[in-house]
Amino acid sequence: MARFRYSDLVLELVELCHEVKKDLQQRLRYYRASAYKMDAARPINERVDQLRAIFDILSDDDLAEALADHDAIMDCGPQMLQAGECSVTARVGVLIAAMDPALNALVRRHGNSQSQVRVETIKALYRHRSTLMNICREGSRSWELLRGL
Repeated sequence: MARFRYSDLVLELVELCHEVKKDLQQRLRYYRASAYKMDAARPINERVDQLRAIFDILSDDDLAEALADHDAIMDCGPQMLQAGECSVTARVGVLIAAMDPALNALVRRHGNSQSQVRVETIKALYRHRSTLMNICREGSRSWELLRGL
C-alpha cells in the first residue's frame, strides 16, 4: 500500500462514493414508491453505512459534518422535519446534498498530492476492507487493490 500515492487513494474512494450515491438515489426513488417502507429502507441504511466506512477512511471534516447532519435528523426524528416529509428521504437527501461539495473540496486539496498513504489511512482501510469489497465490482481496479491488502 505504501507504493500508492494518497491522491490515487482519494480519487478511487471518491469514485466509490459517487457510485454509492447513484445507487442511493435509485433506492430512494424505489422507497418513495414502495408500500413496504421498512423493507425498502434497509438497503438504503446499508448504503449509508458503506458511505460511513469510506468517510472514515478519508477522515475529512466536511464529510464527517455531512454524516453528523444525517445522524442528527435520524436522532431528532419528527422535530426536524417539515410537515409530510419522511425521515429517510430527508436525512439521506441532506447527506447526498452535502456529500458532493465535500468530495469536490477533498479532490481539490489532495488530487495532486505526491505524498504516500498515511499509516492511519492504511489501518482504516484494513478495518473497512470487507465493506469496501462489497461496494466494488469484482474485477474492478478498486476491487483488485483491496483484494491485495
